[in-house]
Order: sequence, then structure tokens, then C-alpha cells
Amino acid sequence: MSKNAVGGGWTADAASVTLFFVPVLHPLLIPLVGVPSHLLWWVHVFPVAVSAYRYGRAGAVLAVLLSAMAVMVGERLFGAGYGIPANWETAIALTTALTATNLLVAGFALSTGWAARRLHDLAYRDELTSLHNRRHLEEVLADSGSSAGFAILFLDLDDLKTVNDSLGHAAGDAVLVAFSDRLRGCVQPEDTVARWAGDEFVVLIGGVSDASGATAVAERIQDALARPVMVSGVEVTISANIGIALGEAGGDFERLLREADTALYRAKEGGTGAYRLFDHQMHAEARRRLTIVNGLRRAIENGELVNYYQPIFDAQNGGIRGAEALVRWRHPEQGMIPPGDFIPLAEASGLIVDIGRAVLAQALRDLQHWQAEDLLPEGFYLTINVSAVELQQKSFVEHFTDACRQVGVDTGRLVIEITETAVMATERPAVMPLHRLKENGLRLAIDDFGSGYSSLRYLHRMPVDILKIDRELVQQIDEDQTSIVQPIVDFASALGLDVIAEGIETETQIARLRALGVTGLQGFALGRPGPAGDLFGLAPAEERGPQLASRR
Repeated sequence: MSKNAVGGGWTADAASVTLFFVPVLHPLLIPLVGVPSHLLWWVHVFPVAVSAYRYGRAGAVLAVLLSAMAVMVGERLFGAGYGIPANWETAIALTTALTATNLLVAGFALSTGWAARRLHDLAYRDELTSLHNRRHLEEVLADSGSSAGFAILFLDLDDLKTVNDSLGHAAGDAVLVAFSDRLRGCVQPEDTVARWAGDEFVVLIGGVSDASGATAVAERIQDALARPVMVSGVEVTISANIGIALGEAGGDFERLLREADTALYRAKEGGTGAYRLFDHQMHAEARRRLTIVNGLRRAIENGELVNYYQPIFDAQNGGIRGAEALVRWRHPEQGMIPPGDFIPLAEASGLIVDIGRAVLAQALRDLQHWQAEDLLPEGFYLTINVSAVELQQKSFVEHFTDACRQVGVDTGRLVIEITETAVMATERPAVMPLHRLKENGLRLAIDDFGSGYSSLRYLHRMPVDILKIDRELVQQIDEDQTSIVQPIVDFASALGLDVIAEGIETETQIARLRALGVTGLQGFALGRPGPAGDLFGLAPAEERGPQLASRR
């Protein structure tokens, strides 16, 4: 019998049946068939050896040796001639004993052979998907010295965590198995497909002379993943980003894998379901990213991150109604580094969680100070930017609310800002923490609204209080393009939401946005981000007047 590698059950085959039944019939064949007994022994030995060989070479050799000994004993007992031995009882008893010995030997060979195969599978295969694993892939590459060029495809599944969080880990495993099956169908039998770790996979394609062969496989994989998978009665669509690196026979496996991983990172920057081919400029970019990430770790430890605050003005009376906390990196050598240079890398590396906590802690201290100095206008609020990565942290809500309680800040003065794209990308797992924040008195603002999905359909399901219109839409106001902004303002007003226009740079934008009915204004034309001590250094609202004539 053989071990079924996929299902884990036992299956019968012809050789295994022969293994067990020929020896049992042997004692009956000796007295009934008039042929030399040694021929019957070899009829017995042959299937034993063949079957044992299927389950291990050592077992086969042992089976053959012991069976040969049985042949010699049989010849000694029964002689080389024809006919029935004189002593029936002795012949049958000894033959049965020899047969049992052979069965035990064959069973031992079978069991040890299966155990050896099982150990091999544990060492070289992924148990969930039955794909090869990292160790097997490394050995294949080490033995590729005589082969032609090859390509490494590094794949990363998108949003598997969403499946795990919403449908359970069993559903996530089902998606991995379905993806693995489709992945096998996209390559040739001689190519190697391996599960690297978690939702990461590596494909090794041999005989690749240029990039076209590798990109063709990447496109086949993307096409195969476009078909939905039914998991727990739910239709799930999966996609993968792919990084590609080309190598030659005898190439450095670790280097090629790093190159494929670098290309994968660039593919992720292009959105879901993208692939990129490694080039050497990516290597320099990767080193730059590593330098920034390492510097960020030190910056968090050394307190180099500081909060700047940009005011938000009331569109009608010109007074300060709130401010947005914006992080800056005060580098000891490079000076002030803007967030656009490090926030994307912080999100990709997970450091955004520590940065977010540092920003929150400083913002609460500053808010407490303004409150103690009686600087806060009535209804003043402070907005804190939160990434999708932070929202997915299980302790996010508890940490946020505990930090407010410890400092003694009213949570009603805090607004969580999350981008429209982040809300849509993590909609299902993000809804719960947002509702819990709402229950603790905090408000929610959707930032960059209209930048990506431009959809109003999810607003009634989200505990939204404020919409911040994307700066790209605000820039179109100068050209009298109000056909997009006006419906957003009207819809938000019908839902009772405040609408803040951000990224304002001109007087024309201010006037037209006020006419459209927005409730808040923010941008360089009104006030640039600055340190906490500068926020309330602006001229009083009555001096600026309703036209917001005073600028910073």
C-alpha cells in the first residue's frame, strides 16, 4: 500500500496486493503444482522485492536476501525434484513460517519506506499545500550549475489577512490551497513551485534566456487568479504581486532572491495584481530605503520625531475650528525631513505603529497644554492621522483611549483621520475598531475623499463625521470645475457631515469653496504647518475678517 500525499489516506495498488497474497498461496501451490519448488519461491520473491523497492531500497535488499535464504531452505526440505514431499505437515508448517517471515520483512520494508518518505516530505514539502518548501528550492538552485538561465518569481498574496479576519483561518488555508493548485497549472512540470512563508511563494523557471519567458508566466498567474474562489459559501477573489529576477547557471541564490523581493516591493507600490522585473536601479533604491528605515528606528528611540500643526478654519467666520497633527523628522544631519519621504516606508516596515503612538502622545500633551492655558476656541478639535496598518492592530482602540484617559484629555476633541483608499482597502476589518472609537467619544474624518474610489455608497455604514475633499479636486476649482465637488458637498450636508476642503492655495479657491457650502478650509493659503507654540500665534479672527485676509 502507498501513502496518498494529498489526502493523507491509504490506497491499494496491484504490487501491494501481490505482496500480500502470493506468499499466502505459496503453501498450497507446492503440493498441487508439479513444478520445481525453487521456481515457486522466486515467484514469491519477485513481487516482495518489487513492492519493497517501491517503499525503500534498503527494504528491498533485505527482502531479497531473506527470500533467497527461504529458497535454499525450501530446496533443502523439498528437494529439487517433482512431486509431493513425504512429510506434508512439516512442509506446510515450515513453508508457512517462511511465508510469515517474508510478510514481516516486506511489512517492515513498507513501513520504513513510508516513514522515510514521510520524513522526506516534512523536510522538503509544505504540509498544507504539498508544494516544495524553501529547503528544497535552495537545493534545486544549488544543483543548477549545468542548466541554462532561469528566472525567480517571488509572489505575495494580497489581502489574505482580510480573509482570515472575516471568514476564519480555515478559509484562509483553503485560499492558499486553491492558489497553490492554480500556480501549479501555470508552469511546466520541470519548473519548481515552492511556498516560501505564510502567503509568499517562489517559482523557479528553467531554460529562460530573456525576460519575456518570465513575464509570460507572471501574466498567466495573474489571469489564473482572476477567477473567484468559493470559500465557506463566499466568493473570494485573490490577487498577487510578483517580483521577477533573472539568473544564470551557478548564480547566487540569496542575491537573486533579494532582487526578486526588491522587485516585489516595487510591484506593490503599483497596487494589487502587478508584477515588476528587477533592474539595478532598484538595488540602489532598496539600499536607500534600508538606510531610511534604520534611521527611523533610531529616530523613534531618540525622540527625533516632532509634531507640526496646520490650522483648519471655519469657512464662514474665519475662526480656527481645529488643527491637523502632522509628523516631521528632525534629522540630526539632514535637518527637517517631510513626511512624504518616510511615511510610506514606515507603513511598509510596520514602524508606522510606533510612529503613530509617538504622534498621539505628543498631540495629547500639546492639547492638554493649550487647554490649561485657555487657548482653545469653543468646539476646537485636533485631527490625528491613522494608517490602515494601525487600525489592524488588535490593541489600537485600547491604546488610543487609555492614552486619552491618562493625560486627561476629552476624547470629544479628537478626530481620527483615515484616507478613503485605506478605508476601502480594509473596509471589513476596519469598521469594527472605528465603531468602537466612536463609542468612546472620538470622531472620524475621511481624508483625501474623491482621490481613489470616489464612492459615497459606504458612508452610511461608517461612523463618519467629516469629509476632507482631496486637494486634486480643490485645484480644479480654479478652472471653475465644480461638477464633482458640488455633489460631494450636497450629499455630505444631507447626511449631516462637515466638509473640509484641504490643499487650498489661492484666493479664488477660497471664494468658490465658500460659495459651494464647505464648512472648513485648510491649506497653505491660510496657514502652513508649524510647531505647537505657533498655532495660536495667528491674528484673532475678527482682525482677519470673513474673507480670511490674513495669511501665514
